Amino acid sequence: MVISHGNVLGNVAPLEEEIRKYLKYERFVHPVRFLNLLPLSHVFWTVPGNFSSSAIGGTVIFQDTLKPVDVINTIHRERVSVWSRSAHAAIAQRKD
Repeated sequence: MVISHGNVLGNVAPLEEEIRKYLKYERFVHPVRFLNLLPLSHVFWTVPGNFSSSAIGGTVIFQDTLKPVDVINTIHRERVSVWSRSAHAAIAQRKD
């Protein structure tokens, strides 16, 4: 599957509009840190996990293992605020 610039913009534009409404509340959780589990499977989860963080001055942390203990350790170590995961990652984790 090819992800085009138009696909990305089509997902980012509405997200940015909605985020602007809530930026006043971001100060309560600043700095926002997103945890993304690899592999990224499609644009739907790539957009909220990666691009929304830049719209609010956040950080994205990528986790390359799906072992629950490693994910929990990363959440604590990096002080993760948001766990963004794809359906692919959820299915893969259930097989462990």
